[in-house]
Amino acid sequence: MLAHGASRLPSARLVAAVAEIGSLAIMSALPNWVTTMKKIIQLLSVCLLSLAAVAMDSSSPPVFQIRLVVDAPSDESEDMVVVDKTRAAGQKETLHVLKTVLIDQTAVESANVTKDKQFGDSQIEIRFTKDGKQRVAEVTRARVGKRLAFVIDGQLYSAPKVH
Repeated sequence: MLAHGASRLPSARLVAAVAEIGSLAIMSALPNWVTTMKKIIQLLSVCLLSLAAVAMDSSSPPVFQIRLVVDAPSDESEDMVVVDKTRAAGQKETLHVLKTVLIDQTAVESANVTKDKQFGDSQIEIRFTKDGKQRVAEVTRARVGKRLAFVIDGQLYSAPKVH
């Protein structure tokens, strides 16, 4: 599940909590363990801080994106294959997807994998934030008759047509 504002990497708050727990563990540990625990906590702190820095790197793509599908390739688009495990390899659908992100994970409140009650197929249920709902309305209103690409972790999972 993606929570609004959540990152898949540790936050500074988590780093502080680990350091605090580590300090408590050291105070209650036997003297033999003090040196080992200090080294482990220092190593964990460095690793977590490094991961937090990577998470803040603006060059990494958003986890969730909604982008526009276009009819022809261009410098502003990239070819993407729709992830569909039910199709044979020769039947893959390749689409030209604009690189510009219309909506990203900051508009998402939560996302869950669910099963279709009628057919049992897996589905992704997305709940948007208040601002996200407004953005989705704007994006779809301006693109009736067009296809929108749902990209998750850099892979195209769906490209429904806006009605």
